[in-house]
Amino acid sequence: MPQTVLRVLFLALAAALAVGCTSMRPMPKPAGAAKLLSVRYPYRSEIEEDELQFIRGTRVDALHLPALAKALPEVRFFRSNLRAESVDYPDVDILIAVSRDGRFAMCQTPLHANLDEQFIEMLRGASAGTQADQAAVGAEIARMFASVSFPCEVRSSKVDGTEFSAELWYGRTLWRRILVSFVQGRIVSVTLTNPRAATTQSAR
Repeated sequence: MPQTVLRVLFLALAAALAVGCTSMRPMPKPAGAAKLLSVRYPYRSEIEEDELQFIRGTRVDALHLPALAKALPEVRFFRSNLRAESVDYPDVDILIAVSRDGRFAMCQTPLHANLDEQFIEMLRGASAGTQADQAAVGAEIARMFASVSFPCEVRSSKVDGTEFSAELWYGRTLWRRILVSFVQGRIVSVTLTNPRAATTQSAR
């Protein structure tokens, strides 16, 4: 058999084995997310300005997001918090995305920082082919950010063309507007807008 054919067969076999190994890995769990946080944000007795630390034993909750789990079957999302240097805000609520193949991203509450590009990158490509699917995925993304912002309520959710939009309310205050854009049934951008300050937190 010619060497060229053997090489093609070898590469095809290697690719198939790689896919098979990935599919055999377990889906991320809270304990695994906690381990990743402890490595990325190790705890020390002292803390410096702008530093974040994960305290061992801090609760990590898996978020129940069935529409996102369907749209992104290889990624799971969690909620926890990190220790911060600030006296006024010693704890920072965070969202964590972990993929089956080991990719990891953390996004701080929009109260403290802009949307994290790596976290939004984990959302990009989520498949939602119908308007009903896009409404469900968008609503879960809105609820996810609301869960680490205040006791926010998600209101006025709708899909207009290829964009999902919703409002995050804190009591009687419209705190943020969220926009999730789709192209050919896949997420391409997520944007949070502060209607009072006319500023935008986005990752495109």
